[in-house]
Amino acid sequence: MTFVQHRIAAEAEGEAEEVGELLDAGARVYVCGDGSRMAPGVQDAFRTLYRERTQGADESAAERWLDELVETGRYVEDVYAAG
Repeated sequence: MTFVQHRIAAEAEGEAEEVGELLDAGARVYVCGDGSRMAPGVQDAFRTLYRERTQGADESAAERWLDELVETGRYVEDVYAAG
């Protein structure tokens, strides 16, 4: 099975540029589903995507970038606690 975090990870590996280009153009990301496994995986994938596309970016820079997306309403989660 392919999940959203796998698709984003494929972007980071250079298989495609669509997600990165959409983010550059101001896209908004809405993540819905499992808050204990899927959502952290998606966050991880986005940070990896940022680091791979941004020369010299480290984990701290990627975290700040994702935080900025959240603060500006461009990354929104509606998740539940899986049990």
